[in-house]
Amino acid sequence: KQDQPVSIKFASNLEGVEIMLPEPMGKVYESTKNFSYRHDILDAGFDLEVQLGRYTQAHLKILDGDVTGGRLHFGESAIGAVTYDHLDISGDLAAVVYEEVEILTDELNELASGSLETGLVDTLGEANIRIGFLDVYGLELEDIQTIVSRDADSWVVEAKNEMLFGKITGHDVSSLPLEVELETLNFETQGGDQSDPLEFVNPVDLIAVDFSVQKMWVDEEDYGSWAFDFRPTA
Repeated sequence: KQDQPVSIKFASNLEGVEIMLPEPMGKVYESTKNFSYRHDILDAGFDLEVQLGRYTQAHLKILDGDVTGGRLHFGESAIGAVTYDHLDISGDLAAVVYEEVEILTDELNELASGSLETGLVDTLGEANIRIGFLDVYGLELEDIQTIVSRDADSWVVEAKNEMLFGKITGHDVSSLPLEVELETLNFETQGGDQSDPLEFVNPVDLIAVDFSVQKMWVDEEDYGSWAFDFRPTA
């Protein structure tokens, strides 16, 4: 119809296609995963609606090859209201291994015309995701709610689960330390486990951190507030 955008639509079960992405987006060659795609061509840019399997949905606006707004949603719940003046990320993920995400981001940066991080600085509104299991360099956290947002010159991650509650700030200036500011931290010792969790960690591989916690508990015993600054040396 006149004044209606031109649309391109297709669907597939992706049999014979391997997707080398973290779950829930990835799939092996032999499996199937339903995929639907809609591309609306506008006077300026285009809109995309994508459904990958049961757990990944995206409504995005693309202008000059860059994502300028929309929503990326994980989980079976409805995607909810979508605004296109910024990009929101929402939903639930069963498991996230940070090293896998970091490797994927580096690989995509090599393929992209610009930095993905720089693009997110300009477009990200908020990433609010509940993660069933999060592995960050061997630190395993269960059922954690994370909110990622952008400050003037840093990324801020607010995190909350039974073990911890607080925020982590990573500055754009690489020489500045990572700031970990927790309100609570709850440790439960594992009886009979005498292994050193830092046995295979080389301090030179670690980054500078300013750490503080207002209230630390170990096996339900109150150890008060703690703070330290860590600076690795060669």
